[in-house]
Amino acid sequence: MSGRSVLTEWAVMSKPPGATEDYRIVDCSLGQDDHTRFEQLIRLVNPGTPRGRRDGALDALPWVTFSAPEASGDGRRWSAVAVREWSDELDASDRAIMPTRYFTFPYEDGAEVGIGYRDLYEAVLRAPSPGPSGEQVRLELPYLGSVRQTAEQVGLRWCAGVAALLLEGPVVLTDAPPLSPLDRLDCLDAVVAFLPYGIRASLTASTWADNIADHRIRLMFGKWARTRQLEVRWGAPPPSPADEDAQVYLRWISTMLESAPNDLLHRLSGLREPLEFNSPQLRLALERLQDSKALSVIHRLDDGVPAEEQRAAVRDPSFDRLTHAQRTELLRCLVERAAPEDLAVLDTHWPAVEPVALALASRRLAGRDPRLARAYLRLADQHGRRDDWLAGLLDQPAVPDDAAVPLLVPGGPPGRLTCAALLARPLALYQLITQLVAENSAEDLRAWVRYYTGREFAETCPIWLLAYASVLRTPPKPPPEQTLTSLHDVGGDMALVILLRAAAAASRVEVVLQPAPYSRLLGLAGGPAVPARVELAKLLSDIVQAPIEAGALLDVLAVLVGTEPRWAVTAEGQAVRRYAASFARIWEQLPARQVQLEVARRIISPLGHRHPLLNELARRDKALAEIIDRQRVNANPAVRSLLTAAENDTRPPQLAQLWTLALESVGAAFDPGPLLAHWPSSRDPGAVHELLRYLQQESARRGVLSDAGCRRLVEAVVHHPGVPDYAEWVRRRVPRDIGYLRAEVDRLEWLLETASARRAGGRPRAARPKLLGALLRFMRDLLFGRGGTTDREDS
Repeated sequence: MSGRSVLTEWAVMSKPPGATEDYRIVDCSLGQDDHTRFEQLIRLVNPGTPRGRRDGALDALPWVTFSAPEASGDGRRWSAVAVREWSDELDASDRAIMPTRYFTFPYEDGAEVGIGYRDLYEAVLRAPSPGPSGEQVRLELPYLGSVRQTAEQVGLRWCAGVAALLLEGPVVLTDAPPLSPLDRLDCLDAVVAFLPYGIRASLTASTWADNIADHRIRLMFGKWARTRQLEVRWGAPPPSPADEDAQVYLRWISTMLESAPNDLLHRLSGLREPLEFNSPQLRLALERLQDSKALSVIHRLDDGVPAEEQRAAVRDPSFDRLTHAQRTELLRCLVERAAPEDLAVLDTHWPAVEPVALALASRRLAGRDPRLARAYLRLADQHGRRDDWLAGLLDQPAVPDDAAVPLLVPGGPPGRLTCAALLARPLALYQLITQLVAENSAEDLRAWVRYYTGREFAETCPIWLLAYASVLRTPPKPPPEQTLTSLHDVGGDMALVILLRAAAAASRVEVVLQPAPYSRLLGLAGGPAVPARVELAKLLSDIVQAPIEAGALLDVLAVLVGTEPRWAVTAEGQAVRRYAASFARIWEQLPARQVQLEVARRIISPLGHRHPLLNELARRDKALAEIIDRQRVNANPAVRSLLTAAENDTRPPQLAQLWTLALESVGAAFDPGPLLAHWPSSRDPGAVHELLRYLQQESARRGVLSDAGCRRLVEAVVHHPGVPDYAEWVRRRVPRDIGYLRAEVDRLEWLLETASARRAGGRPRAARPKLLGALLRFMRDLLFGRGGTTDREDS
């Protein structure tokens, strides 16, 4: 087995079989002269008397006790282990004799290998039986193994808590389950591992102590705790130490457990210089141990220290004992990284972190990187420093306005410091209001405007912000002209559009449609396609709620910017009259007649031919009435059917029927122009002639057109530019048709004479109507032709 072979002094405390005397040293390695000294050493750490054989119980023998005898005359420190167990021999009272085997050796021999309690006990079990008096016993001590696994089984934090209590006084572990002696030794090793190894030079520990006996054992399993002993119940969290040094030490090892538990145990096991409880040397060793973590990280920063170790150094209590420059250097590493784990550590050091974080975040913002600023703004908010933090950022000249403003949204004004800093940055304040409007943060917008227009900033509030105050106040008021001018000076035409959006979000759009601001909007809407005009077009499509009077004004703006008007079609009942009045008032103010007509046409077009708004608008203006008349015709279903048929190049008979229905629906004033424009065959004079012939027949049959109306319609078609060849076509044929007509008139007169003579001779009277009918058909065919011709044979 690897380790070290150690020669030990030994003694056995017992009594001979059948003896009546008390326990005494019956044998030792140093002879009779040293019996008294060995007996004193054993009785100093006597754990008491067992209550009989209790095999399997927690207090059953063997009891193993570790002690640190007083230094010898040469100044050397010693370690000792005492093992009490049952024997098969009885005393005079027939009670089983309990010998105690005691072994002691120089402390440095055990410290060299870092021997633990369990390993030392197992070495004793393996040792040969003591020889004759005067001979030493050799123990084979193994090197210290890792206690991490054992400590995890018991509970790392539990062991750390018990270790911290040992700095304050004796500790009794109670209510433990029936652990074996080896399990109890493992527990003692796990607890002591959270103290510097050198403390074993003065620590006494036992697997059990009766506590009735007077002893100096500092760590033990037991049933109860005496006065001035600290009780720790098995499985329950140890109580917090009352001693300040113990509290500091517990905080340190708890922090180390989170970040580097292996490093903690390794460093503690490496401190093997002898130490005593409540000594200046122990206090100094603990302070150095705690200091070394932060200082060690500081010294190795240039070589690259893992992030976890950096965080552990900041959490370490020794961090507070660093110089200001050292703390700043270490904090800067965490601040620049700003990982979630870093932020959790920095949160506990915010007063020291704030100036460092502010400087770094400002430099990052200057480079358009807001990540650090946002991360530390949340921390500042948690510590009630949001106002100070934002004001500090705004006070940095290198931070651009558009980089700082997003940190203020969403949310209302954080406080006086930030608002004052924003007043020193007029453009930043304007960008803030603009962003609040863009993000539809109506409540936050009201809060900012109310704060700046309140008593504290009444004299320094920008004039343009009063335009928002007018719109958002209760009740709202139209913004004064001077505020609109100031607003335009700050943000141009776009500023007015943003004000309109803010009013729309607050359901107060009508306030910005009063004459002063509306005239500015009209100028923007009728102007070139600048970004503000594009934004206005988008806004007009987004507005969903407004009084109907405002809707009329919005429709006019929509037409001017090229979007669809949406409010006219929603007018019903009393809203019709209000819409018409609002529209007519602004319509008269439009800059040109052509613009007026286009606006009216676009707004009226979506309306049905029977919409009540048409009548209301028609009676307000003659030009509007003309537009509305055309709209009624174009919106009529019969007219739409006629135009659709014309587009499909329907034949003249069917097209004439639909034309007749359209005339019947809208009257004789129907303009044939759209029909001729939609009908592909309108370029064929013969087809036009045939269409008019069938139209005359159909209208006569349905009684739609009078003779005068038919004459006017024919005249309109003959001279219409949509059929430029038809008039010429008629002129070429009329002279020839007149000659035919005169010849036929002579024949007709003869027919009439013949018909009259036969009637006198007794012919039936029915012959005359037939002849008259034939005459009418003849003249109609002669006038309009049959199949597009006027040949004599056809006549």
